Amino acid sequence: MLRNGPADQQVMPTSAITMQEKRRSERIVPIGSNEDVVVLHISGDQHLAKILDLSDGGTCVYMVEPNAPVELDGAYRVSLYHKGKIQDIDVKVSRKNGQVIGLEFVDLSAAAAEHVSAKIIWLEVEWMRLKPTL
Repeated sequence: MLRNGPADQQVMPTSAITMQEKRRSERIVPIGSNEDVVVLHISGDQHLAKILDLSDGGTCVYMVEPNAPVELDGAYRVSLYHKGKIQDIDVKVSRKNGQVIGLEFVDLSAAAAEHVSAKIIWLEVEWMRLKPTL
C-alpha cells in the first residue's frame, strides 16, 4: 500500500487493482433499436446480442448474457432484423473473446445475401447522417 495523504489513509496503487475489483458493477448493454441486435439460436434457446460490425461475410456481436453457451467453431443460426423483416442465417463462430463473438455467415442464400446487403447500406446511410453531429 502507498500512503498518499493523511497518515490514516492508504491508497492502493492502480497496478495492484485486479480486474475483479474494477468490475464490481454489472454492465448494461445499450440497445437503441431492433436494428442494433441479433438473436442467436443456441440449442433451442434464444440469446440477444448487439451488433458491433456487419459485413457481407459475417458480423461481430457482443453477447448480452455473459455466460451464453457459445463455442468456438460452433454452428448456430442467427436472426437478423431489418426494416420489419427477419432473416434467419446459418453462422459459424470464427472467434470468441469473452462476450465478443465473431460470426461467419455460412451458405448464404440469395435472399439472405440481399437482406444483409440492404442492412449494410442502411447502416452506412445512418452513419453518414449521424456523423456530422459527432
